[in-house]
Amino acid sequence: MVKDAEKYPWSSYRATAGLDKVPEFLSVDWILENFGLDRNSACTEYRRFIKAGTELEDSPWSDLKGQCFLGDDAFLEKLFPMLKEKSALKEVPRIQRFADRPSLENLLANTKGREERDKTIVKACLEFVYTQAQVAVATGLHYSTVSRIVRRGESRLNS
Repeated sequence: MVKDAEKYPWSSYRATAGLDKVPEFLSVDWILENFGLDRNSACTEYRRFIKAGTELEDSPWSDLKGQCFLGDDAFLEKLFPMLKEKSALKEVPRIQRFADRPSLENLLANTKGREERDKTIVKACLEFVYTQAQVAVATGLHYSTVSRIVRRGESRLNS
């Protein structure tokens, strides 16, 4: 969120790092104990640890899936089945509810011909709950064209 943790006012960093007074509601001892027995050296080591993490070129946050899931593919494959029952919860943002769905780019990558493209568009909207506007952008089609394709696909499924 910021390059320098000291500059983010809504964090406990400054108090934990020994730069500000620790508010009564904040417990920093359990963190600092991991960095040393002496409070001053623990604060120094904590600051060094945080600085090292912020200087990494490849941030772990770039690997987030669905805004909130971090882990390798094997871990996520175990986790995603538990999300299936939660996908109907409207309180959870769409991107988080459907974090396990394939990207539109992957869905559309190998479609050949209009018929296969249309089936993929219907699947993207109905099964993977992409919006018609998202599909329109990904395919380069007008959203009204995507809407017609989805309506035709729905009518085929219902007949």
